[in-house]
Amino acid sequence: MKIFKIAVLIAMLSSFTSVEAQFFKKLKKKVEKAAEETVLDKADKKTRKKTGKAIDKTIDGKPGEAKGKNKKTEETTNNTETSEQETVREKNVFEAYSKFDFETGKNLVAFEDFSNETVGDIPTNWNVTGATEIVTLSNHDGKWLRTSKGSSALIPDFVEKLPENFTLEYDVIYDFDITSWSNNRKFNLVFSNLENPDYDLDKVAPGSQGFSLLISGGIGKGGQLYMTKYGKDKRLNINDKKSTAYLNNNNGRGQIMHFSVWKQGKRLRVYLDEEKIFDAPRAFQTADALKTMRFFSRISPKDSYFFLGNVRFAEGAPETRTNLLDKGELTTYGITFNKGSASIKPSSYAVLKTIAAILKENNDLFLEIEGHTDTDGSEETNLKLSQKRAETVRDVLITSFDIKKSRLTAIGKGENELLAKGNTPSDHAKNRRVVFKRK
Repeated sequence: MKIFKIAVLIAMLSSFTSVEAQFFKKLKKKVEKAAEETVLDKADKKTRKKTGKAIDKTIDGKPGEAKGKNKKTEETTNNTETSEQETVREKNVFEAYSKFDFETGKNLVAFEDFSNETVGDIPTNWNVTGATEIVTLSNHDGKWLRTSKGSSALIPDFVEKLPENFTLEYDVIYDFDITSWSNNRKFNLVFSNLENPDYDLDKVAPGSQGFSLLISGGIGKGGQLYMTKYGKDKRLNINDKKSTAYLNNNNGRGQIMHFSVWKQGKRLRVYLDEEKIFDAPRAFQTADALKTMRFFSRISPKDSYFFLGNVRFAEGAPETRTNLLDKGELTTYGITFNKGSASIKPSSYAVLKTIAAILKENNDLFLEIEGHTDTDGSEETNLKLSQKRAETVRDVLITSFDIKKSRLTAIGKGENELLAKGNTPSDHAKNRRVVFKRK
């Protein structure tokens, strides 16, 4: 059954049009390899059984149902194995993020996933130029803002003026042959001192000072990331570059590159997934040097695209310790989950690590963990989901950070305590949160 499902998936991938095929060529190879490995693993029955279940869960969205007379016993065994696999997987993922110290800003200002936008149109809450439009992708959920041939400026309305302390997160996907020659295949994030973000929309480095995080699609030898701090005094400029597997021989074609930017006063840190790729304690001469932001794309060849999605902007510095110990309550947006599930994202590591450290330093601290959802789905479903998410947070603190179970309780609130009543992506994001309360 498992091999049949993989074969079906391969057949589906093979039937795509030539345009779609260029986007999924690498994915198809990975699936074929997984199928081959599953066949070769027949010698180890137990390993094959667990791998098969993982494949079934990926394709069907749920574990295969147990059959036979001892169904109850088999279900218990299956649940235990699944739980153990999930625990091991979470530990492995968190190990990769062990040095990840990024924490989302205290106050979530906006979240944009373009879910309320019309496919084929431009986003309503953005000022955009050039060849841009909302699209959906076959291998990734949700909607994305696509840029293509020419120059495109993308300016979100929800950031009128940059505060001294803020965080910005966003996802980027590219679809082109990065090993082929091109004069321009670039996508960058730009902060500048321009008072009006709509000024100089055709400039890659607007204003007299600022910072640029550039994805370069390469000129036939792969690509690189470029981090540039520019200003009037060129002696204070910073020019740095970083190689990444995403931009090497099409390894990252069609994959999501997740960027996190953290500004605290004069300091600026940038992360790609779990890796810190830039850290300048004195990136700017003054804490208020940056005023506005934009994304900018410049592409020469046709049939080459960048996709932007899941833009999250928050202001203020994290106050985890102060809120927990002095105020007795912490609301965080830094613990996130896969959509519609209780599977925690590895980028949540830094917040969980900080909370665990506070618990270890204060043996008399006992916490109630509350899970909160948005209004998508039924109230009953959201209540159950919020309970599972709260329990997941509790279990991660126990298994990954050795916190005693007796010090933690989990409760689901569902959509019963909404912070925002609207139906925008930002409203939903503000309602999806985890709250820690001192008992």
